[in-house]
Amino acid sequence: MAGAGESSGGAPTRPNTTLAEVSERLPEAATLAAEGGPPVAVFDADGTLWPGDVQEDVLRAFIAGRRLLGVDYGRDVFFHEYQVLVERDPPAGLLRAMTLFAGLDAAEVDRAARVVVERDCVARAYAEMVYFVGCVRELGYEPWIVSGSAERFVRMAAPALGVDEACVIGLRTEVDADGRLTDRGAGEVPYGEGKVRCIDQIIGRRPWVAVGNGRADYEMLQAARAVAVCVNPDPELLARAEHHGWPVVEVKRPEDKPGGFWAA
Repeated sequence: MAGAGESSGGAPTRPNTTLAEVSERLPEAATLAAEGGPPVAVFDADGTLWPGDVQEDVLRAFIAGRRLLGVDYGRDVFFHEYQVLVERDPPAGLLRAMTLFAGLDAAEVDRAARVVVERDCVARAYAEMVYFVGCVRELGYEPWIVSGSAERFVRMAAPALGVDEACVIGLRTEVDADGRLTDRGAGEVPYGEGKVRCIDQIIGRRPWVAVGNGRADYEMLQAARAVAVCVNPDPELLARAEHHGWPVVEVKRPEDKPGGFWAA
């Protein structure tokens, strides 16, 4: 997780503009060609709209509460069951994180996860990003979130950031007839080129504006027809942003909010 003024890799962000300046340069939606709906602006979630990773936060909380089924709590579950894989194969690792919830009642998972989302995402969202989402909406764009984290968790935070719950694309797993989460993925994992394919399949319109912070967002940023914005980018994305001449923005991390997971 990056501190203020640093990318997730610890290198200086080297901002070259501000979100206020970017918003002033965005074309109004009315000037853009209609393609079956309003022009789209897409946003990554983790590290872009808020610090940290919502899916990892929820997973850690369930591990701490020993709520997962069929895992060996005698070892580091987060490391052995998730981190090793996500570093080697990110899409597979992201899906693995959600399959660890298999067998649990989906409604109960959502109830507990909402506590984490409110504490770690909504309460700590980057104020500048909430402002920028509002700016693109006022200009007539339709804001979407496209995230590699679980769609069900990201949707919980979306309205507080100015994005409709229906305008969220994320990782999905199937729910069985008894309302329990399964270990079966449902659709493509939105990561790298997968983000662009999900945009094409679900939204059906390429974005005019794209905002992200890491290597998983690069192809989505490339797909932007007008403006690609890098927020606190990691070193790899920063180098690519400087190559393309994309806007690089630093946003400040809010102070951590205290709170207990199982308090609600």
